Amino acid sequence: MGSRQRQRPGAPIAGLRRDIGNSPATTSTDPGAYYCEHTLYSTLSNAEDLDSSIRHDASGAMAGFLHIPGDPQTTGAGAPQAQAQRHEGTRRFVAAAFRSWFQQIQLQGGHEPGEPMRILFSGYGAFQSITDNPSGDFVAHAENIQAAMRLAFGDNLREGMEQVESRRDGQFVERAQATPGGGEYMTSTWRFRVYDPTTRQEQLVDVTALRMPVRDQAIDPTANGSIHDALRTVQPDAVLSMGVATSATEHRIETQATNAGLDTTQPSWHHASGRQGTDTLQSLSLSEAVRTQGPVIASWRPGS
Repeated sequence: MGSRQRQRPGAPIAGLRRDIGNSPATTSTDPGAYYCEHTLYSTLSNAEDLDSSIRHDASGAMAGFLHIPGDPQTTGAGAPQAQAQRHEGTRRFVAAAFRSWFQQIQLQGGHEPGEPMRILFSGYGAFQSITDNPSGDFVAHAENIQAAMRLAFGDNLREGMEQVESRRDGQFVERAQATPGGGEYMTSTWRFRVYDPTTRQEQLVDVTALRMPVRDQAIDPTANGSIHDALRTVQPDAVLSMGVATSATEHRIETQATNAGLDTTQPSWHHASGRQGTDTLQSLSLSEAVRTQGPVIASWRPGS
């Protein structure tokens, strides 16, 4: 790994409150000192490495974390909902991120013809009273990813998507599932074709969906199946991670992460409840995407 240059945390977008459709969002600088924060910290830390594939724009690394509000289904108190009903609002926030990052990457020079743009898209599985985590449920169903891409690109998204039978995906899952509790892992890569009116060419976009367990394995750089393992395997241009915030009533865009609650002093990182943070990393890229692209996404209608 290359040496790091730390990002000084700046002020988040003041008072950002953006409604996409009927779904409000706010920014937050406190992801909770638990596995959600650990994922964001790990990803932003990776983005600072000189050999990282993660792109940067004027707002920071193209990597962000979205907290989804809980619903009755999250704790088993409510009946299962159809995917479109449960995730309507989340699809719009995901669409805003994908659209913005696509445009930024293309402005930076994009990829050679035939080389896909890569997005890593993660969620978490069950833990404690969370029996049906909406973030893991979202990434586990391809129809949500397809709907978000359709919202993002409209008629510029070519019909259909294909599952890429990737050897690297298979090896990742095989490594992860060979560990205790590995059955919670799920990953698949979906390929889309987006017509770019600027270049007048089709751009391949591979979205790798990943569901991880809420355990140390997910945030340990030395562990198979960790977010670090996924970043090394996929080599993404951009990363969108999600988790659930059961107390939230709106979507929450996390703009910074610390290593609070995370012991990074050993090669094997692990959760350490109560441990004070000593390092802060930030990116406003996701909040900027929602701020600028949200109104565009919200204004689109089927057939427009």
